[in-house]
Amino acid sequence: MTLAHTSHILKAEDGVLQQAMVFKKITLIGTSTESFDDAADDAITRAEETLENVHWVEVDELGVEVASADDREYQAEVTVAFRLEE
Repeated sequence: MTLAHTSHILKAEDGVLQQAMVFKKITLIGTSTESFDDAADDAITRAEETLENVHWVEVDELGVEVASADDREYQAEVTVAFRLEE
């Protein structure tokens, strides 16, 4: 693809104009007293409820807090990528 002008419009080799997308990535940590899956779901659900244009989520790390929690607290650190609006 080649950049056309100074805008965010890209011209593909087939001549079709496409708008470039820019994404932002943030890190969230979901928690659950039940499981790692529930902790990851917690973070993903919160991202979908509070951010627009969520495109993908990557689970980066899993952990369990035992020191200050009455029960085990499962934690899932996730990276959320969402498309920035123009």
